[in-house]
Formats: sequence, structure tokens, C-alpha cells
Amino acid sequence: MGVRVFGTVLQQKKTAALVARLFSILEIPTASVDIYYVSDIRMRELYKRSGGKDKVTNVLSFPEPKGFVDPEIGKEFLGEIYLAQSHIAKEAKELRIPRDEWEKKLLVHGVLHLLGFDHEKEFDALKMETKEESILNDLTNI
Repeated sequence: MGVRVFGTVLQQKKTAALVARLFSILEIPTASVDIYYVSDIRMRELYKRSGGKDKVTNVLSFPEPKGFVDPEIGKEFLGEIYLAQSHIAKEAKELRIPRDEWEKKLLVHGVLHLLGFDHEKEFDALKMETKEESILNDLTNI
């Protein structure tokens, strides 16, 4: 498993541990992913440039083609996940849930997107939500 986290030292440690457990649950121990903690301004820019709306979103995932190998790590590279730090904190407060729990859910959501899950159609959304909840139940100790 390879994970590169671009954020604070605390984010790096916490996120690397979470992704290691997540990859274990998903039985993909040899994959790699990059995770970026970004400002709301950067997230808005990324969302707009990637064909989304001109607004801030909480998480974005950019998958690589299946089987793409990260030349630095020598493992399959799933892609990149971007998390908007301030926006996530604001949403967690509005939802009245701990920020870490909301961030964990969004990280799982982002990884599932990298694995090909989506929520464009109602059936696909239900399938993705069911998978997210199952994974989050397994991650209760992190």
C-alpha cells in the first residue's frame, strides 16, 4: 500500500493509517493514492476546471486508468483525492458531527470514486452508499 498525503504532519499520520486500514478492508493492499488537503479557494478552482460548478465542494477524486503503475512506488496508482479543509469543518459543524468522522466518510467516498463507484443514477448511488456504510462500520476503531 502506498499513500502520499500532502497536508500537516498530523494529517499525514492520521490519513495514512486510515487509508492503510481502508485498503485492507477493500482487499487492495498493493494500490497507491495521493491525498491533498487544500484550501477552499483551491478546491473551487479544481472543481470548476474539472467540469463541475463554480463553487467549493468537500471532496474531489481524479482516478487514473485501471492498471496504471506509479513509477515511484511500483504499485497500481488509483489516483488523487482532494479534501477542502475549511469547507469540511464548516459542513461537520452544520451537520453536528465530529469533523474527523465527516472527513473519514468523505475520504472513503473519494476512494470509492477512484475504484469506479459513482452516484449518477439512483441504483448506483444506493450501491455506493451501502458500500460506504459497510466500510465505515469496519472503520469504527480509527
